[in-house]
Amino acid sequence: MEAVGVKSFLSCMVVAVAGLLALQGCKVTSPGVTYNITTLEALISASPEEVTAAAKDVVQELKLVLISNASTGLDGKVVASTAQQQRVNIDIVHQAKNVSRIRIKVGKFGNEMTSMLILEKIKARL
Repeated sequence: MEAVGVKSFLSCMVVAVAGLLALQGCKVTSPGVTYNITTLEALISASPEEVTAAAKDVVQELKLVLISNASTGLDGKVVASTAQQQRVNIDIVHQAKNVSRIRIKVGKFGNEMTSMLILEKIKARL
């Protein structure tokens, strides 16, 4: 009978921890910016081409290894790598006239602080 109680308690704890992790993954880092599990997302007042160019400049400023970059009037993408072989993906998508949605993911599991640094440097260039 006690084994069933312990299993129930552990099951409840697992559910509680999973709930806390889910809430942690959706926190707001600053107004208009969200960090969902692994990816930082924000809206920027600029075209995808402008945001992509700024993202490329930031990657070079941070001395990351630039793997690729491309942009159109509708979207853009910059891919880079850190010295520890963490992939940095910056995806840009047209949202409205002169507004783009940017998504930044650093590594497999994300890195909120590095993503915020990249976002702030991109904003400063625009």
